Amino acid sequence: MARPRATEEQREAQRQRIRDAAREIYESAGAECVSIRRVAARAGVSQGTIYSYFTDRSELLRSLWLEPVQEASRELERVAEEISDPVERIRALLTGYVDFALGHPDVHRGAMLFVRPSSSPRPEVGPPESLPFYRLVRQAVTEVEESAGLPLQDPDRSVELLWAAIHGALGLAINTDIFRVSKAEVLGPEMVEMLMRSVVGPRPL
Repeated sequence: MARPRATEEQREAQRQRIRDAAREIYESAGAECVSIRRVAARAGVSQGTIYSYFTDRSELLRSLWLEPVQEASRELERVAEEISDPVERIRALLTGYVDFALGHPDVHRGAMLFVRPSSSPRPEVGPPESLPFYRLVRQAVTEVEESAGLPLQDPDRSVELLWAAIHGALGLAINTDIFRVSKAEVLGPEMVEMLMRSVVGPRPL
């Protein structure tokens, strides 16, 4: 007799057990010790079961980082609500992005500097507006343009440039570790100040 198909609730519970086992290993031994074999042993399932829920180890690790990213997003939304000046709001959002990366180095490396192997299936591409950071910075950039009384530029391109600059400053020392460059703790905050001078500062309000 065929085994009954698991319900959606049962599948979600199994997925959560796998994630809990991976988190326990991650918190006790670090990300480098999270392997499919060790997670399977901790969760009491086969390695094949894990692959039925997660494409590979990288996807499993990224699922652990979802919660801190969501928490950081809520904090950015709170900060944005408290700052009426769009220029200062941009500064606070960029600073919040830097602070999150510096305060969560494993998440920064795994989620923000992840390079998808060519053998892994490409995920469905979603709109960047689904990211609170992107959406909040875009709104602030639009307000700066409108308050200046100037023709609106392309706010999406402006946000991409701001994001790319911050992202690059935070990842430079990690991605180019064969060269002597300043650490993210230095480049991140200094990049925020440079962006505020060169991109936002010169625009009349």
